[in-house]
Amino acid sequence: MFNSNYYTYPILLCLISISTVISFQHTVKWIPLLGNWIVSNRTSSRQMYTLSGLDSYSAQWIMNNANNPLIDNNDVKLRWIAYDNWTFTKIFTVGHVDLNKNIIELYIDGVDTFCDIVLNNHLLGVTENSFLTYTWKIDHLLDYKRTNKLELKCTSTILMAKKNADLLKQRKKPIPPPVCWPDKFHGECHVNLVRTTQSTFGWDWGLALPIQGFWTLP
Repeated sequence: MFNSNYYTYPILLCLISISTVISFQHTVKWIPLLGNWIVSNRTSSRQMYTLSGLDSYSAQWIMNNANNPLIDNNDVKLRWIAYDNWTFTKIFTVGHVDLNKNIIELYIDGVDTFCDIVLNNHLLGVTENSFLTYTWKIDHLLDYKRTNKLELKCTSTILMAKKNADLLKQRKKPIPPPVCWPDKFHGECHVNLVRTTQSTFGWDWGLALPIQGFWTLP
């Protein structure tokens, strides 16, 4: 689904929400981390605006580094995007919060998939399943006078699937089928060793777009 009003064209097939949650006794206030995000890999770094979600393929398309991945055989030509590692960075401010009455949490639902979640250079945790939600109490890590930096440092889902398969081989454990799709599918291997949307690794007539990123902000 593409929405030109939001300046992004998300390709993710799962849902995500990233927001700061401030709890006021019996109420919850959601503060979405919308606006400018920085998308970077080893060789490039660009800022883009989003009111919803962002993923590695959409980012490259928006930045004119890639053609539309949804047409022709562009999913094959652009497979380098899936083999690279991408970081999504948000700079934000918090303002005054009465911590005697409130708590602040970072809530992530559906980040895809293998990402280190880092706030102000502090590792909050690691995500390994795009179908789970994650919550961290962060009020003690925030800077209330200056800016804060949230980073989602993601690793290639394809490479993580291969790593998991190699570990099973070393332990002489069976690898769940299908090990790889037939060559004519132009898909990726070991889809059942990662908890991501299965279709992103391709199938008989579908595209293979193993994304990294997040879907939407509430």
